[in-house]
Amino acid sequence: MKKIFTFISSVSTYLFLYSTTFAQSTGSGIACRIAGNRNFKELVTSIISCFLTPLVTLLVSVAVVTFIYGVFKFVKSEGEDKQAGREFMFWGIVGLFVMVSVWGLVGILQSTFILR
Repeated sequence: MKKIFTFISSVSTYLFLYSTTFAQSTGSGIACRIAGNRNFKELVTSIISCFLTPLVTLLVSVAVVTFIYGVFKFVKSEGEDKQAGREFMFWGIVGLFVMVSVWGLVGILQSTFILR
């Protein structure tokens, strides 16, 4: 089981690093600099693109890894371990729901205050 968890965590780390490495090449033109912003809109946009987006990506990948770990534990085991697998799957789904909801709320706030 430790090998599976190590494999899943290394793959999720790779995907997180890959997504944050190429996050600035999307053509948004926003550099990761907090100091030197000319107005409030640039400051908030820099904070969101430099800190919140990678953080949400990390938390979503942790929730997905937790869910997948629960699926493996549920399928592989019997009895009381099946209950532990169910709990991992449940908390993985709850984590995904919370993170996607927060992501949606940030998008709503950006649209409301015309930060895009």
